[in-house]
Amino acid sequence: MADTPLVRRPVHTGGILLLAAALQFVVIAIVTGTRSSGFSVWSTTLATLVAAPAPWGLAFDASVLALGALGIVALLLVWSSFDEHPNRSWGLLVLLAGGAATAAAGLLLVLSYPLGSLAFRAARDVAVAAVGAGLITISFAMHRPERWRFSGPYTLASGAVVLAAGAWLASGFHLALGVGVTERLALAPALLWPMVEGIHIVRLHRFAPGLHVKVAAA
Repeated sequence: MADTPLVRRPVHTGGILLLAAALQFVVIAIVTGTRSSGFSVWSTTLATLVAAPAPWGLAFDASVLALGALGIVALLLVWSSFDEHPNRSWGLLVLLAGGAATAAAGLLLVLSYPLGSLAFRAARDVAVAAVGAGLITISFAMHRPERWRFSGPYTLASGAVVLAAGAWLASGFHLALGVGVTERLALAPALLWPMVEGIHIVRLHRFAPGLHVKVAAA
């Protein structure tokens, strides 16, 4: 498999889970926001959705847990598709840490932990930092043109934007923008990447026993 553009079936499954993890969270967050009278795109953070009226608050809590849990499983499944490079292990381990923080916060929310909102904010900050650093690191294990022609630069750029926006969010200085907008600027590229690359990974050709592919020399 080292010299072929093909990937194993579990890699495709991982791509589907990457897409599903981010998409379900985005959809549920949007729907829950429309059902919460105190939510504002400009001035409130997603943590306020924890207190949304039933059943939407619980749905949001569960979507946070699903985002982290599905993300972890997806990353483990797509692991082999990246180039054999030290940055593959480091990048994916950092991304897994972000997924674990998100899943832990979601679990606390589902269990109605009294400090659930604070747990969500802490997980958000850890996840933003981990996703940003992880994407930048793993982009250096995405050099093979038959798999990652545009994905490497896109992943590097996404990680840089996530880290920069996350630092802006943590600084507390939102200028003319509300805290909600600043948060969205940090989370949007972090959630868009698994959707874009999930679709890309699903579209990679799958390895089948007995099928041999020759890769033309550069």
